[in-house]
Amino acid sequence: MIIVLWKNINLAGVWQGKSSGEKELAWEGMAKAIIRVNQVPQNEQNLKQAMPQAVEQFASIRRDAAQKGWWIQDPYGNWTRK
Repeated sequence: MIIVLWKNINLAGVWQGKSSGEKELAWEGMAKAIIRVNQVPQNEQNLKQAMPQAVEQFASIRRDAAQKGWWIQDPYGNWTRK
């Protein structure tokens, strides 16, 4: 299992609702960063293993950056107003 905690990193501006391809590119970049931080070889298997964590961290950053009154989706798929 690959684990890394992000502190003092603000990636909220990485994706501003443009194409999903850009969002996926951000996820891939975060997965690669997780791999580098954990000092494991960058290969397809490790990238696939790190991707769920990268997606969740990306979503968490976006939720944290959401302004009061915006609708946000929690990790379980439930929508709530921040």
